[in-house]
Amino acid sequence: MTNMTHTPRSRLMTFLARFSGFTLISACGWLLDFTVMGTLVQLGLTVFWANICGAFCGVTFVYVVAGLRVFEKSRPQSHATLLSFYWVWHACAITASSALIGWGSTHLIEIVPTTALRPETFAGLGAKLVMTPLAIIGNFLFMRFLLEPKKYRDQSR
Repeated sequence: MTNMTHTPRSRLMTFLARFSGFTLISACGWLLDFTVMGTLVQLGLTVFWANICGAFCGVTFVYVVAGLRVFEKSRPQSHATLLSFYWVWHACAITASSALIGWGSTHLIEIVPTTALRPETFAGLGAKLVMTPLAIIGNFLFMRFLLEPKKYRDQSR
C-alpha cells in the first residue's frame, strides 16, 4: 500500500495549508509594514525610505512568527544567523520593490482623490498594494529554501 504522505495530492494539500498559514502571518506583518510606511510618508519621508523602514519591520515579524509556526528549521545554523541571511535577501528585495513602489506612486499621484492623507501617502500605499502578492510568494519560497533546504530539494523533484 502506498504511503499517503508521499502522494502528489497530499504534498499539494500540505503545501497549500502551509502557504495559507504563512499568508495569514504575512498579512499581520503587512499591516505592520503598511502602518509604518503610511505613517512615515504622512510625516514627510519619501515613499522609497518609508517603504524600506516599514518592510523591514514587517519581514522581521514574519520571519520570527513563521519561522516558529510554519517552517521546520532543518539547517544547523542558529535562527540569528539565518535571520541575518534573510535580512540580506530582503535588503536586495526591499530596495528593488521600494524603487518600483516609489516609481509607481509618481504615476498614481495623478489620479489620487482628495483625502485627509497626503497625495504621496495615498499613491505610495496604492503602489504597495500592487506589489504585495509578488512579495508574499517570493518571501514564502525564500523562507522555505532558507529554513527547510532538504524538503525544498526533495519536493521539487
